[in-house]
Amino acid sequence: MGDAGEPIDLSSETFQPAMADNPFVACILRRGPFAACAPDALAVIGESDGPWIWATIDLTEATDVAAMFGLDANEPHLLLMREQVVLYCEPLAAASPEATRAYLKRAAQLDMVQVRAALEAERAGRQSLLARRVCPTALRSR
Repeated sequence: MGDAGEPIDLSSETFQPAMADNPFVACILRRGPFAACAPDALAVIGESDGPWIWATIDLTEATDVAAMFGLDANEPHLLLMREQVVLYCEPLAAASPEATRAYLKRAAQLDMVQVRAALEAERAGRQSLLARRVCPTALRSR
């Protein structure tokens, strides 16, 4: 995959394997040719350092990926994933290149064991809340 240079192109077929095979992925989610969002993207990519692998995917062709992230806008988004956990998915222009580079550095330093534990605790809390909202009589078998 591409490092801090020209990002590699992904497709619907290569997106999931790329996320699974690489622990640090920064992906530009765009619609149309990369050249349309290249100045914004390259401003962030060009001076980024660290372990991030850079990729790009055209959501007009990869509609399943667009649906997965709930993206229907035409503006390019930056997706950061570590160990298949989404850390960030916001419009590329939402932050300055400097702020985005600082975020990349902080995201690279996260303790993913703690992140996964927090996500699991949140999921378990939601499940517990849903279970309490069910009427006890609805759980009886007839």
